[in-house]
Amino acid sequence: MTSQYWNNVLNRLPNFLKQTSALCLGAEIMTNPRSLFPLGWSVFPIARSYYTPYQSYMPYQQYTPTYPVYNSPYASVPPLSTNPYVQPGRTFTATDAGAVSSSQAKSLGENLVGAPETQFVSNRWKQLNAKTNKNQYEHLQMHTKYRDFIGNLGKSVTAFIDQSALGDKDGYLSKAEFRAYYISQVSNNAASQTNTAQLEADADKIFDSLDLTKEGKLDWKEVATLMSFADAAGANGKYDGTIKNEDAIKSMQTLLNAGTGAETKVKENYNNLFNMLS
Repeated sequence: MTSQYWNNVLNRLPNFLKQTSALCLGAEIMTNPRSLFPLGWSVFPIARSYYTPYQSYMPYQQYTPTYPVYNSPYASVPPLSTNPYVQPGRTFTATDAGAVSSSQAKSLGENLVGAPETQFVSNRWKQLNAKTNKNQYEHLQMHTKYRDFIGNLGKSVTAFIDQSALGDKDGYLSKAEFRAYYISQVSNNAASQTNTAQLEADADKIFDSLDLTKEGKLDWKEVATLMSFADAAGANGKYDGTIKNEDAIKSMQTLLNAGTGAETKVKENYNNLFNMLS
C-alpha cells in the first residue's frame, strides 16, 4: 500500500476515536448515569424518574414480576365416587355390541377353558388393586382399565367358542353354542353327575338371563358380564383379574341358583362394567 493510504488512515483516526468515545459515553449515561453525574442525579428528580425504569429491566439485575390471582370461570369438578363398582339407581340400557371380528385373538378364551388359571389384567393393574387407601382417581383408573380387560376377555371367549368346531362363526354365541360350552365345562367337573337333558335345560336358563338385548344371542359384552361373575367367584369374592377354571363353573351355578333374580344380577354387573361412564 502507498504512503498516501496510510496518511489518510492516520488523518481519520482522531475523528474515529472521538466518535467511539462519544458512543461509549452515551451508553454509560443511559445505563448508569449515577457514575458520571452523582450530583446532578441527586439534584434533578426529573432525570432520576426518567432513567429509573431502565434500571429495572437490566439483564444483570433480578426482576420479579407480579401477576394477579387467576380465578377460573369454570365451576369446580364434583367429587368422583370412591367405589365405581357400586352405583345403584342407574337406568339400565343394553344395546347390541356387534359381532366379534374373525381376527380376534382366542388365546385368553382357550386358556380360560383349558388352563387351571387365567390372568386377564396387567401386572400394573394388579399392583394398583393391591394398594390400600386408593384415591378417587385411582378408583376411576382401575374401573376404566378393568372394563377394557374384561371386554377383551369377553371378545376372546366369544371368538374361541364361536370359531370352534361347534360354532357358526358369526361373531356371537347362539343358545346352541352356549349350551355346548356349558356342558363341556360342567362335564369336566368330576363332582357333576347330572344327565345331559338337565344340563341343557340349565344352560338355557343361564343363557336367557345373560341375553339382555333379547336377540336370542350373546354379544361380547354379555359374555364379558358372565366373565366378571367368574372373576368375583374366587375366594375373596372380589374382582382381582384372575379366573380359576372352577370359578367359571361356580359363576354359572350362581346365576342358575338365583332363579328369577339372575337377570337382575346380570343387569347390575353389566351396568357397572359398561354404563358407568356412558
